Amino acid sequence: MSELRRDREWEHWPQSRRPEERIRRTLRGLFHPTVADDEIERALSTQSHEIELRAQELAQTVADLERREARTHELRATVEQMLRRGSAELDERHAELSELAARLAERETVVAEAEEAVAERRRELGAVELRRAAVEHREEALGTREEELGEREAVVADLEQRAQDLATRELELTRRGSELELLQTRVAETLSVVEREQQALAQREASAQAEIVDTSPLYVALAPGGRYRLLERDDGPPVIGAVIPIDEGVYRVMRIGASPLPGDRRRCAFLELDASGSDLGETFGSDPVVEAADQ
Repeated sequence: MSELRRDREWEHWPQSRRPEERIRRTLRGLFHPTVADDEIERALSTQSHEIELRAQELAQTVADLERREARTHELRATVEQMLRRGSAELDERHAELSELAARLAERETVVAEAEEAVAERRRELGAVELRRAAVEHREEALGTREEELGEREAVVADLEQRAQDLATRELELTRRGSELELLQTRVAETLSVVEREQQALAQREASAQAEIVDTSPLYVALAPGGRYRLLERDDGPPVIGAVIPIDEGVYRVMRIGASPLPGDRRRCAFLELDASGSDLGETFGSDPVVEAADQ
C-alpha cells in the first residue's frame, strides 16, 4: 500500500510528467474501469490529429489575411501619395492666382491715380489768363492722352488676355479638382470593397469553424436515472427535442452544451427521461458507445 502511494505521488509531481501523461492518467481515472487504455490512446491521437489539421488551416488563413492587409496598405500609400501631389498642385495654382490678382489691383490703382491727375490738370488750366497756354497745353495733353489711351488699350488688351488665361487656368483647376474628387470616390469604393471582402472572409471562417464543430457526429450524452451516466455517442449531431433510446428507456434531448470532460471539444446533450416513450422528433441510434463515471 505504501509503494502504491509513493508511485501516485511521483506520477503527480509537477516536473516529472509531461502534460500528455497527466491527461492520460486523468482520463484513465475518469473512465476506469470501463474504458481500456488502447481506446483512450486512440481517442487522444485522433483529437491530436484534428487539432493539428485545424492549426494548419488557421495558419493558412492568417497568411492569406496578412497578404491582403499588405496589399491594402500599399493601396492606401499610393492613394495618399496621389492626394499629396494633387494638393501641392492646387496650392501652386492658388498662389499664381493670388499673385495675378495682386498685380491687377496694382494696375487699377495706377489707372485711378492717372485719372485723378488729369482731372487736377483740367482744373488748373481753367484760368482765363492761361487760356492760350492752356489750349496749347490741351493740344499737347490731347496728344499725350491719345498716346496714353493707346498704351491703356494695350494694357487693357493685355489684361483681357491675362483674364482669359486666368479663366482657362480656373477651368483647368476645376477639372483637376473634379478628377481628384472622382479619384477619392474610387479610393473610398476600393477601401469599402476590401473591408467587405475582409468581413466576408471572417464570416466564412466563423461559419466554417461552426460547421466543423456543430456537424461532428461525435458527442457525449448526460442521462439521468438512479445515477447520472455520461455516454459517448457517434450518431450526432444532437438536436434539441430529439428522442434517444438508451438500454431499456427512451430519453429526450432537453439542452445542448459543452462537454464536462476537461479538454473535450465535443458537444454534450443533456437528456431527460421520456415517460411517454413516443417517437416524436428525430431519433438517434439505440446503443451508447461508452458509459462514463458518475457526475
